[in-house]
Amino acid sequence: MNTSQLEKEIIKALEINSRVDWLTVDPNQEFKDLIKFVKQLFKELRKEFNAPKAKIVVATLGQTNKDSATDNERLIIDGMFAFGDSHKKEAAVVYTHPISMGSSSNAHYGGNAKTYMNVGLAMGEAMVKLLKK
Repeated sequence: MNTSQLEKEIIKALEINSRVDWLTVDPNQEFKDLIKFVKQLFKELRKEFNAPKAKIVVATLGQTNKDSATDNERLIIDGMFAFGDSHKKEAAVVYTHPISMGSSSNAHYGGNAKTYMNVGLAMGEAMVKLLKK
């Protein structure tokens, strides 16, 4: 099976994100690469689906409090909001900390279905707002 450019971008973004999450030699460079690949992923999704004006909604990890995040968590959450800010009419960022019911992403939020429902609804609402712009 041939790997499409889109699949390559997704894999690369996930690899970089996992390295940023677990501290690396130079997290600032990894962060810059992650933002670069998120932008590239957005571009590739539009191309792959022949939707040059498609909009995108991304969500933060629920365990991350944007007011007290430090180190890599700070880099990631700031980067997500920077991506949203740089694509105002094309992208939205859902801040999920207030709607998470506890636990963490690596523990699948304790299997709490309400967390998943809250995030899904919030992302859907964000997309509706984007589509109205």
